Amino acid sequence: MPFDGIFLNRLIKELKEDCIGKRIHHTICLNDFEYVFVLQNHKNLLMSVAKINPHIRMSELPFLPGKSFLGNFIKKHIDNGIILDIIQYHNDRIVTFVIRHTDELGYAKKINWIIELTGKSANLIITDENNKILEAINKSYLTDERIIQVGAIYQYPISNKINPFNEQINIFDNNNPFEGVSSLTFQEMVSCGYCVLNRETKPVYISDEKGNYYCFDLTILIGKRTYFPTLSKLLEYYFTIVMEEISKSNEQKRTQQFIQKELNKLKNKLEKQMNELNQALQDTQLEEIANVLAANIHLVKPYQTSIEVENFYHNNELINIPLNTSISPNENVNYYFNKVKKNKRTIVLLKQTIEQTKNDIAYYECLLMQLDFVSNNDLKELMIEIGIQKPTKNNNKPKIMKYIDHDGNQIFVGKNNIQNDYLTHTLAHNGDYFFHVKNQPGSHVILRGELTNKTIELASNIAAYYSKMKNGFHVCVDYTDVKWVKKVKGCKGSFVTYTHEKNAFANPDITFINNNATLDK
Repeated sequence: MPFDGIFLNRLIKELKEDCIGKRIHHTICLNDFEYVFVLQNHKNLLMSVAKINPHIRMSELPFLPGKSFLGNFIKKHIDNGIILDIIQYHNDRIVTFVIRHTDELGYAKKINWIIELTGKSANLIITDENNKILEAINKSYLTDERIIQVGAIYQYPISNKINPFNEQINIFDNNNPFEGVSSLTFQEMVSCGYCVLNRETKPVYISDEKGNYYCFDLTILIGKRTYFPTLSKLLEYYFTIVMEEISKSNEQKRTQQFIQKELNKLKNKLEKQMNELNQALQDTQLEEIANVLAANIHLVKPYQTSIEVENFYHNNELINIPLNTSISPNENVNYYFNKVKKNKRTIVLLKQTIEQTKNDIAYYECLLMQLDFVSNNDLKELMIEIGIQKPTKNNNKPKIMKYIDHDGNQIFVGKNNIQNDYLTHTLAHNGDYFFHVKNQPGSHVILRGELTNKTIELASNIAAYYSKMKNGFHVCVDYTDVKWVKKVKGCKGSFVTYTHEKNAFANPDITFINNNATLDK
């Protein structure tokens, strides 16, 4: 892990400049594992003890409060406290914020805010000045080596490893004996020696296969280097941009696999339905058999297993009709007519279900197309739509992408079904114009402004670019007044019908779009 004891040592030196002597104006509890100290200098100190990528950093991001079982405790014991010191335990990923807080009676007391950034065992433990545990996120079990319970005395984890700043030994390539030294840093020490520990702090992100960051350059890694003025800015970049892109990539792959799986199931289903329909259509000769048998009912004798008669539908060719000996001749006729009625109902039902299956296939093919254009937020909406992620409690309006041309005309683009529905049926005004690539999956595009040859060309280009025809040439785009657009009832997705449309032709080109309009952020 790049966030090791050496990195933490350098980071604490930075944090002291921003935090020592500063009052904690208030604390924002993001969840049970992430907290933000809002300091009197209006700077935010973010602390995460989540099992994945625990870390601390100064942050310039805005934060919205969430819920945490520590909320009331923190408000009482931490808010309005002053940070006196920040201490690292040996070279481990354990840091203590010493905070002076005044209680209700006006007595000053010290609180230790201890953060253990040790991967899956990461923890936040709050003690008094005598190291008596007042509260903790992850409490211990009876079988654990350390006791982490309210009222117990806090003890640091036992480590058999060597602090590299206190003792130097012979380094072997296959064994990392050092406390707080990541495997990457150890390999750098194997390559360059102990002098690595004295390198000047130079926050760097290295774009290699995995994407790594560190407090100074690592010569063993090959990749593009991006340097940052502070370690906190490096961490901010990594966790808000790099990790979001990695998360989006993983979620996008997961979503694509889900959609493709559903598509394959639907296509197999359609194939079976088509086979059943073809079989049912072939069985239409049952009606001929029933009519021929009814015309020759007087020829049927008791206990006759079949009858051979002339088929007046086919030039009086002989036809052999099987009979059920356990029922009367008239009941045999009714049996064939009932099969005819059932077959007709089957054909009607199959045609309806086939049409529904084709609509579902079109829906999932549209989702696949939308995956090409989604941002992180768009992707979450899409995942909620198809049911692989739970919806959030706050029903925020979808965030719609908007272009503004040089004349001030606005062009809105929906990049998933939730956005398309909201854009066309809620956000669009009377007098707005609806654009959509003809007969292909694509984004809903709304033009709000003057309809001219120039705006038609731009909106058509945008509609073509954000569609399945992104790489096409001379793409046909329909446009009409939004009042003529109606949602297709009973259909998944954002399918619509429209009338009074006209056509425009576009060659999708993002350079043309960017040269003629500005993306409103």
